[in-house]
Parts: sequence; structure tokens; C-alpha cells
Amino acid sequence: MTKNSKLIFLFVLLSANTTLFAQTLYLASGSSITTAAGSSIVVIGSVQGVSGNLGITGEGTLKMTGTAAATLDMAGESVPILEIDNTSNVSLIGSAKVTEGLVLTNGKLILNTASANLTLDPNTLVTGQTAAKFIETTTAGGQVIKELDLVQTNFEVPIGFGTNFRPVFINAEASSGGKIGLKNLDGASPLMPLDASSVNNLLTNWPVSISGIVTGLNVGGKYLNSDIIGLESPIKGQFNNGTSWSNVGETSDEAQNLVSMPVNISGVLAGFGGSPSALPLTLLYFKGEQENGNVKLAWQTTNEVNVDKFIVKKSLDGINFEAIGEVKASGTSNEILEYGFNTLQKEETAYYNIKMLDVNGTFNNSKIIVLKNGDMDVRLMNVSPNPLQNDYLKVKYFSTSIQAANLLFLGTKGEIISSKEVNLEAGINNLEINNLNILPQGVYMVQVKTELGKISSAKVVK
Repeated sequence: MTKNSKLIFLFVLLSANTTLFAQTLYLASGSSITTAAGSSIVVIGSVQGVSGNLGITGEGTLKMTGTAAATLDMAGESVPILEIDNTSNVSLIGSAKVTEGLVLTNGKLILNTASANLTLDPNTLVTGQTAAKFIETTTAGGQVIKELDLVQTNFEVPIGFGTNFRPVFINAEASSGGKIGLKNLDGASPLMPLDASSVNNLLTNWPVSISGIVTGLNVGGKYLNSDIIGLESPIKGQFNNGTSWSNVGETSDEAQNLVSMPVNISGVLAGFGGSPSALPLTLLYFKGEQENGNVKLAWQTTNEVNVDKFIVKKSLDGINFEAIGEVKASGTSNEILEYGFNTLQKEETAYYNIKMLDVNGTFNNSKIIVLKNGDMDVRLMNVSPNPLQNDYLKVKYFSTSIQAANLLFLGTKGEIISSKEVNLEAGINNLEINNLNILPQGVYMVQVKTELGKISSAKVVK
């Protein structure tokens, strides 16, 4: 048994039944650790990796333990067996791969950043998952990637969002080089039809990314009773490929709280009532441009049959959309038709898409586009710490002039948690929001709104 407060390795062979203890494990560039079966590296703290390390190989275990929040940085390299035994959770920094086993003993493994992707080998087994012990995905964070080189039968990917455990079950034929990436998010999919989002739907969704060629893949998402809006019985599994919804081949199991779909392309798995049949039109493009706060949206269609209208929707966070207008469709035509919609954008960043409906209520949604406002008299520079770790948030803004503004902190549903008036100086302004330690985990938003109505905002994760 070896103990140290900080271990710095170059090349180490850890023999069987040997245990290394460390407060911090530092993996230097070019370093490698080989662990024999039965050996363990127990880190009562964090792991720091540098790009170019050769990872941890063999059959031993890297155990992340402790009672204080910790980070795991493998710098893109691998570990044979990873055990999470930290009651205050472990955050993955950068990408990592587990080749044999993921053991969830206490706490969660959190994928906070966009680069925090956890890859599971085709042979990797996952054990110990419960409603309190799982892999937490976030709106801005990475995903769990399962390699599909071997047959997968009801393989459970134990993911969830915040405190909500919503695992995914994978069934797939062997697909050499095929991979599936998975996340779970709170709230209905932003692509969900407006008329379906008000009744009989699930307040959760599972983004799916596919790489390589996959065959015989079926993905099932397990939802909570608290996710159900309206009646459960009409809710069906639905999959959106970025353009339209389909429920062909879906299966739902009320007893197991499960919606499942065959999948062969990237998209979003969700659940709602109704049958989204194909809309009789072809959307050739949907695009937008913004100049001095003036937004011009444009789209082009052909092969329209009994198309009724287009509903234009807008979102400030890319998740929660609201209708901001309608454009009447031509109806039935084989010609190439052009449509447009103009609006004002006072926010620094906004998201847009259009819902296309025919006279029978059949619908499709367009892709989502993002437009940024260059005509801003105040602009966000930085927020920290993000993810939120303390009871305060430091906010740095640049203002073009001396002006009064409101500093807002918004909740996960857009509600105002705190608001205070501030006087901005010309140049860089350092502001602070306090008393945030009581907030539950989730995605929040900080905003500065000027007297002219211009809004600059940023997402904050806790």
C-alpha cells in the first residue's frame, strides 16, 4: 500500500493486490499506468490529466472517492475500471473512455462541459446505478457514447438530468465502428409541435447522435411519473430527425414508463400524443439574417398540398420556444414558393424555427437557426464560476456608455429569481449576484437589460 498527497507518474506497473492512495493524481504527458487485476488507485480528490498521457491500462480500478466535489480529467485517454464513490459527485473534465467497467457506488458522474464525453467500450459493464447514482448530463455538457461493435441486448445507459434519473436502454446488432451518443434533458423537446406540447406529452427528451453505420438499433427512454402532462395512454414514442417527427415502429410501455423507437440517424427521442404523418410539402431552406436588431427570416418550399400556415417561433435559450407570428401558406402548388417574416431582436442571441401546418393539422418543424445581434450597447464578456459552485456569481459586461440597466437572474422556466438596478460605466463593468447557494441543480440564465431594451445574456449551470 502506498500513500501520497499528490502522485505524479511517468511509467508505473501496479502489481496485484496493491493500492495507491492520493489526494491528487497527476497524469503527465507521455505517462502510463498499468494496473494488475485486483489493484486499485484510490483518489480522495481529483485527477488532472495532460494531453498525450497514455491512460491507465490493465485490469485494475481507478476509484474516485471522498465527500467533497471533485473533477476527473483523463485528457481523452482511457481507464479499465472506473468507480465513482463520492457523495458530493465527480465532474468529468474533457473526454474519457472506460474499457471494462463503470461502478456507481456513491454520488454521480457529471458531464458539465461540451467536451466532457464519456465513451463506453462494447464490452463495458455498468453496475450500481440507482435514482441517486447515475451519469448526469447537462444542456451545455457532453454525452455518453456507447460503441456498438458487439450485439447489445437491453444495455442500460444510466443517464439523467439534475436529480431526475431517466436511463436509456439500447438494443442493437453488431455494427463495426458504429457509435451512439446519448443525453437526457428536462422539458419537452423544443421541436415538439405547439399543439402537442400542451396536452399528453412528456416533459423530458433524449438527444441522440449516431456515427458510423448502425443496424438494428432500438433506443428506449425511461421517464418519470412527474414527467407526464395530461393522459399517459395517448403518449407515443416520437423521433425527430431535425426536420420532421415520426413514430413508425414505436413501442410504449406504461407499466415500465418506457418509450422506444428504432433509430438509424441523429435526432431527438421524445413522447407525445398524436400521429405526426408526413406533411405534404418540401422545405428547401430556412434561413435568417440580422442587422442592427432587425431580423429577416426567409424560407422556400415546393410541392405544397393543402398547406395552411407557418407559425414562426422564437427562443432565448434554444429550449423554450414561443410563437411570435404567422404567415399564410399558398395552399396547393408545385411551384417554388418564397416566404418571409420580419421581427425585432433586442437580445444578443435568439433562436428561431417555423412550424408548418396543413389544413388537417398535420405538421412538421424546421431546423433551428441562431442569430446574434451585433448592434448591442452592452455585451457579456464572462460569468464565473460556471458551473456555479459557490453562493455568488461574478458577471463581467462591456458597456458602450454610462447607462442604467437591470441585472437579472432567471430560473429554469424563465422566472425571475433576482433583479437589481445597476449603473453601468463606459467600458468594463464587474457585477456580482449573491445568495445562490440554495438553488437546485439546473440551467439558469443571467441577463443585463438596458433602458433601451437591449438584452445580453448567458447560461449558467449548477
